[in-house]
Amino acid sequence: MKKSGLLISCLLLTAFWALAEEKTPNKSEFSIQSRAASVSGTLSGPETFNRLFNPWLPVDLTCSGSGFSLSVTGTDVFYSVYEVYSPIGENLVATLESSDFDAYLWIYCDPFDPSDPFSNAMYGDDDSGTGLNSAFLPGDGVFLEPNTSYILVVTSFSNDATGDYTLNVDGDVVFGSPASIPVPLSSWAIYPAILLIITFFVIRFRRII
Repeated sequence: MKKSGLLISCLLLTAFWALAEEKTPNKSEFSIQSRAASVSGTLSGPETFNRLFNPWLPVDLTCSGSGFSLSVTGTDVFYSVYEVYSPIGENLVATLESSDFDAYLWIYCDPFDPSDPFSNAMYGDDDSGTGLNSAFLPGDGVFLEPNTSYILVVTSFSNDATGDYTLNVDGDVVFGSPASIPVPLSSWAIYPAILLIITFFVIRFRRII
């Protein structure tokens, strides 16, 4: 009796996650009005991963991967990755647009490991953009620390989805690695340098005269 009850519970839980990921009519028509930067690409193989499912509940935005679960519909999806950063620190505003497939956008703290999708997972979105496009909205609170690498993962809702896409970011977000920050020269290092320069010219001057 206990075994049958446990089996029924497992089946109900599986059905719940499957229904939770079913497509629902999109009520948002968000799009970026001013695109700071954008890249275009094609979603294709051969690399795939089991993407996560982002529930309709608040999740921890500290790259802990908590609050998410493995997707039961996107178990073997293609993906592309892009490194981004913000020089000043800001909430990420981004859209993933495609007319070829149902877009799904994720952000990870660096690094992203497709074999361990929970590790460093920060946030994901399915349909907050126009139609079946993805969007990170200003109010989502996806904050990028200054000059810190993050990984945007372009993927799809369903397995075997391929096609062209455009990934847009707003604000001061930059595609690529953070620029090297110059290390300020200590005054204790400046004084010996000045002394060496003065000594050099004094020696040269004495030799001339």
